[in-house]
Amino acid sequence: MGETSANRAPSIPISTFPGEGTTNVPAISSLIWSATDPDNDDILSYDIYFDTDPSPRLYKQGQLKDTFQTEQLFPMTTYYWKIKARDNHNTESESPVWSYTTGNMAPSIPTYLMPRERDKVFYENVYLNWQGSDEDLGDKLLYDVYFGTSSSPPLVQNDTPDVIYEIGELLPDTTYYWKIIAKDRYGGVTEGPEQSFQTLGHLPVVLNTQISSNTILSAENGPYLVTSGFSVALGTTLTIEAGTIIKIGMGLDFNVKGALIAQGTEENPIIITSSNDDFYGGDTNADGDDTRPENGDWNRLWFNNSADASHLSNVFIVYGGGSNSSNVKIEGGSTIINNCVISNSGNHGISMNMCSATITNNTFENNNNLDIYTTQNFTGTIADNTINSELYLVNDSAFILKNNVFNLNGEYPIHLHANKIGDLLSTNTITHVTADSYLEVVGGNISHDATWTALMPFHILGTITVQGKDGDDGVTTLTIDPDAELRFNPSVYLNVGASASPGALSAVGTEESPIVFTSNREPQAAGDWYGIQFQDTSDDTLSIMEHCIVEYAGYGSGGRLIAINNASPTLKQCTLRYSQGDGIYIAGNPSLPHIIECSISRCQRYGINVASGAASIANNTLTGNSNFDIYLNNSPLTDVTGNTLSTGLYVTSGDLATITGNTLEYDNGGCQGSCHLNRIYFLDFYCSIRFFFHLDDLYPLSFRFWLWLNKKLFLLGIKVILFFCI
Repeated sequence: MGETSANRAPSIPISTFPGEGTTNVPAISSLIWSATDPDNDDILSYDIYFDTDPSPRLYKQGQLKDTFQTEQLFPMTTYYWKIKARDNHNTESESPVWSYTTGNMAPSIPTYLMPRERDKVFYENVYLNWQGSDEDLGDKLLYDVYFGTSSSPPLVQNDTPDVIYEIGELLPDTTYYWKIIAKDRYGGVTEGPEQSFQTLGHLPVVLNTQISSNTILSAENGPYLVTSGFSVALGTTLTIEAGTIIKIGMGLDFNVKGALIAQGTEENPIIITSSNDDFYGGDTNADGDDTRPENGDWNRLWFNNSADASHLSNVFIVYGGGSNSSNVKIEGGSTIINNCVISNSGNHGISMNMCSATITNNTFENNNNLDIYTTQNFTGTIADNTINSELYLVNDSAFILKNNVFNLNGEYPIHLHANKIGDLLSTNTITHVTADSYLEVVGGNISHDATWTALMPFHILGTITVQGKDGDDGVTTLTIDPDAELRFNPSVYLNVGASASPGALSAVGTEESPIVFTSNREPQAAGDWYGIQFQDTSDDTLSIMEHCIVEYAGYGSGGRLIAINNASPTLKQCTLRYSQGDGIYIAGNPSLPHIIECSISRCQRYGINVASGAASIANNTLTGNSNFDIYLNNSPLTDVTGNTLSTGLYVTSGDLATITGNTLEYDNGGCQGSCHLNRIYFLDFYCSIRFFFHLDDLYPLSFRFWLWLNKKLFLLGIKVILFFCI
């Protein structure tokens, strides 16, 4: 018998990076080492000791990798480290203590906030404002300020920690130069670029009255200050040239009753902002940096119901939306807003009512409420915008919604009429979708073909009716993709077809990704919403529900999850559950829906109620329903084949083609409400009926079927029943 060799210790770890005594190591680095074990089948783990003390403390234990990335470390600091290697027999080897010193990152280039390059600013109360940063942990910056009337200006402030330098009053109509040098405490120095600005040669122009004749506002004569009521009179045009700055006082409107033509350029946009905004045009309210602009400072740029055609392009409209208004409010006229920035509103970005407008290629940002809000009868175009705080459109007017980018912020949902959801999903881009995202769908008619994807759940606020003659087939069809979820508010239907208009619902999920029609209440309960209705004008060929879940509907004792009225849709491999009334209700002649391989359970009335007409009911499983699983009343030509039942079958009259191959399983109280278990009733039927039923082995021996036939009662207790009328 051979001897077992003794376990051997791992080799002493060797430092690979950083090497002993290395300097100027980045503050975030990987420690790398190597070690081996002479016993090839051993697995090594490592304890890492790391600190600023020459006797480093245990930092991490039991690591399997031979590399470790540090957190961000302090600059110009010496760190000590060592590695202890251990095999799976707890035999250890320890390295010596190594050291290295971190380097220093120079400050970032200062960012100049104001005045900006080549700005024209009011010459009183001028101050410089900038930002600085340093990537090193805990590093503090000081700044040298250079300022003067010539290029390469002199030093005017040394080693200030502030990022504002107050100058005071300057000469009018003069060019000034400035630059900032940032310094950290370890000797890092970064010089900013030299920049220039020009002071105005005049005082700001006050606007405090109504403009009643055609007028031009220019950048040369500005900036302009709105200090009280300012408006453009009916029949009058105000033209604002590129680069013009208009500042509006607290709580004031810019009221357009006539026409406004404000066309800036990308290089020289028009600015409409708050009187507290020193960023544009300097300190025109003469308070230094005591006040800063805030969302909602002024009220609105208001195109009222008498406004003429207006056009805004390359305009920055910022810090309005006070008094629960919007940066821009449009109530009349035909207004074009193109390539503008609508930001920092105290409420909505743009609100519209009873108007036609073209809103294209704009950027919305930092608005407190919705970016776009409409109430009624909006027509026009919303296209190619970047929207960061959603939109609210309630009406189904003839407007275009396309090519917008919606960056969801999680605070507000997109709120849109049902007839526009298809356009939203097919021709726009929606980003930042999370598990909490959803679309709010306003009820109404869907009149053109639409596909609802599974991008996020739909919260259905009102009854939706799919009806119209859209497309080559002349039938308006709502197509719902696999994995979509529709959550319905109380008292809400989904109607398919109505009046004389056709409609179709194509909801084809998969076993892995079913389509869900459910309640929008929490907690959910049977009868929360009304359900799905196929009307007599619904298209029988195009209407199909497959791998769908319909639940918590059927409001009232006469309610139903799915109602089929003079229609013949196909329901296949669907799960129908938790109805306050029936699972499926069928009425009308002709009706011949196909109900195939569905699961119907926990309905507080009938699982399937064929009140009139006929149906093909095949290979379904019905369990836990409070009354009969299948109730057939005056139902000629109904096929009931291959189904599994638990609470019975009721047949009143009619020429039934086939009841065959079904299984009745014993349900000992699995239904909800007042249950009527294990019964089969036949009342006044024609003798052409064939009846074939199986019982499962769980039925008690005392079980009896009750069959009502020509007003005579029969008690039968056999396991397989085969009955023919002669």
